[in-house]
Amino acid sequence: MNRKIEKEIIRLVDDDEDQRKALRFLLEAAGYEVRDYPSGRDFLVNDEPSVPGCAILDLQMPEMDGLTPEFYSCFWA
Repeated sequence: MNRKIEKEIIRLVDDDEDQRKALRFLLEAAGYEVRDYPSGRDFLVNDEPSVPGCAILDLQMPEMDGLTPEFYSCFWA
């Protein structure tokens, strides 16, 4: 049986591009698959919640930060 195993991913959500790049570099160097998003809205619109993994959220972003309830609704949908 040929079954494609999808790797779990780490999602980065941070409005600071330098922070995203640095953290992405470190995580990818450690062997993780990483997807990054510049805003909470971008994350909610473009992420694939069916793919297992975790999210690292910035707690101080304009508009929607890592404490906004909308972030968590996608994890339990």
